[in-house]
Amino acid sequence: MKKLFLFLITVILLLSVFIFLARNFIVKIAVEQGVTHGIGLPLKIEKLDINFKDTLLAINGLQLSNPPDFEEKDMLIIPEAMVNYDLTSILKGKIHLEEVRLDMDKFIIVKNKNGQLNINSVKKIGQPKEEKPVEPQEPGKPKKEPRKKKKTEIQIDSLSVHVGQVIYKDYSKGAEPVVKEYKINYKDSFTNVQDLPLFFAKLTYSVLSKTAIASIANINMKEYNEAIKTASRENIKKLEEKAKKKLSEGVTKEDINKLKNIFGTKLKKTE
Repeated sequence: MKKLFLFLITVILLLSVFIFLARNFIVKIAVEQGVTHGIGLPLKIEKLDINFKDTLLAINGLQLSNPPDFEEKDMLIIPEAMVNYDLTSILKGKIHLEEVRLDMDKFIIVKNKNGQLNINSVKKIGQPKEEKPVEPQEPGKPKKEPRKKKKTEIQIDSLSVHVGQVIYKDYSKGAEPVVKEYKINYKDSFTNVQDLPLFFAKLTYSVLSKTAIASIANINMKEYNEAIKTASRENIKKLEEKAKKKLSEGVTKEDINKLKNIFGTKLKKTE
């Protein structure tokens, strides 16, 4: 029994050491997959360093890639990013980031040879998740219930972004692209981010507003803005429904303070 106990202790210690040494790689994969799922485009990270003591992530060399049918490899090039995370929430299955800072070097907008824009390849705001087709059931076998995957919640309290340069490349007019470059040095901040496609749409709209790309690429800015407003209203409605559910179930004082910060109004617990 003593030998078995020592063996188990040794295994646990070895696993702990492995997890500690591989922590950067594990978190790097998790961040890449999380953003890829949320935006709908592949994200690659060159280097990530996690600090458990100060709950900080230092990230270098982020690249959000275009789909394969675009001539340019990348859409966003972000040399540096800083993330302040809430470890307790992450352990509970919710991605809660208290602060995110993105230093974006280049935002590259591409029109491919077929006239498609890469910014339209991002997962549409308010787009429902695609359902897998139901497999045919063999006679005589019990019906299999589809396994429901729990959606990972994301909450970013404060997200600040800096965009240095916007580049537009049009491949629809020939093999050599028509290139326009704009140094905008754009800075903005967003609060209570819970929808990554909506955040990206707002950022794209703001960036386009600083350049002449919308008129060159025939982008209807009025329709783009209306889509953002509609998605924002739908998000607020969902948050209100979630708040009412929490209040009916009974919440802590801390929960109520969080809800106050979201809505900017005084919420009272229902009897």
